[in-house]
Amino acid sequence: MNPTVRIFHSLTAFALLAACSAKQPTDELSKLRKEKDSLETVKTKINQKLAVIDGKIAKLDTTRKFALVTTLQPEKGAFNHFVSALGEVKSDKNVLLLAEASGTIESVPVKVGDYVRQGQLLVSVDAAVVERNIDEVRVQLDLAKTIYAKREALWKQNIGSEVEYLQAKNNKESLETRLKTLESQLAMSRLKAPFDGYVDELQARVGEMASPASPLVRLVSLREVYIEADLSESYLKKVRKGSPVVAKFPALGTQLDATVSQVSSFIKPENRTFRIRIDLKNAGEEYKPNLIANLEVRDYASSEAISVPNRVIQQAPDGRSYVYTVTMAPDGSKGRAERVYIEIGQTANNFTEVLSGLKGDEYIVDKGARSIKDQETVAIQA
Repeated sequence: MNPTVRIFHSLTAFALLAACSAKQPTDELSKLRKEKDSLETVKTKINQKLAVIDGKIAKLDTTRKFALVTTLQPEKGAFNHFVSALGEVKSDKNVLLLAEASGTIESVPVKVGDYVRQGQLLVSVDAAVVERNIDEVRVQLDLAKTIYAKREALWKQNIGSEVEYLQAKNNKESLETRLKTLESQLAMSRLKAPFDGYVDELQARVGEMASPASPLVRLVSLREVYIEADLSESYLKKVRKGSPVVAKFPALGTQLDATVSQVSSFIKPENRTFRIRIDLKNAGEEYKPNLIANLEVRDYASSEAISVPNRVIQQAPDGRSYVYTVTMAPDGSKGRAERVYIEIGQTANNFTEVLSGLKGDEYIVDKGARSIKDQETVAIQA
């Protein structure tokens, strides 16, 4: 045989062998799955027949007693898990206003509890000297403007010297700069509200001396408040911007539904936590800074989950979780209990999500589950 032909046949045989080897596990898996489905069907039919026989025996054997149980069906639908946290109400517009100029306080036109508008006068410090200086500079500036205007007109006609024109211009501009400086000093003696809010503290008294950096007024706005709380770093991937939050306020007896508006990019090294922020938009003015809030932050959600009450789940000696299901007789009075091992997930509100082991249409033994055994016939209470 031609060597080339021999090599071609060898390669072909090798390829066919490789294809068969790859196909074999797939065929075996498919075969096992079909066999499992077939056995499950047989198992269900057997349980149903046994339940029927048990029901007939129960009717004929009046001396036999059966364990009395109740049943329920798993919950199917949305399942949410929440993590608890303690938060505090904050406000970015909660500021202590300080004096900017020295002098005697001459007027305090507001009182504690007043609602003030942005730009409204809160405290006035005596600035009579500055006001007199302003009046004096304004008179000088009016004269300097007149002289400058005349010098400029003559200069444009090539009359007079350039030095006189430049001196007049410099004099006018210097007085304008000085006037702005004095007006700034006067403004520093008038403490005005930087935003709309409530006067929460008032330390200014008429006749007292004010000095730079001395506190005078605390102004608080309750329109844009938010909650801050710390969560363990273990929730970093589970809690994100937009996660639903239920905020409860024990002092007020109220609660609000909100969402996480910001997640910190920094983890505190001292306690391994990160900060979240929840904006309280249009929450009302009853939510004041430093108010305590009990938070329930959603860290897990499933739209199509199977869940059962915690009380029906039992633990085997090897640590596995299980429940008892019941295959009922036609009349529903008796049934055969079967132990079914399940894989559980999150727990919330006394319910546990079942990840595998249940389809959702089974009847689960509720009351009496602790006193029965696998494959035992039970009496079902309506």
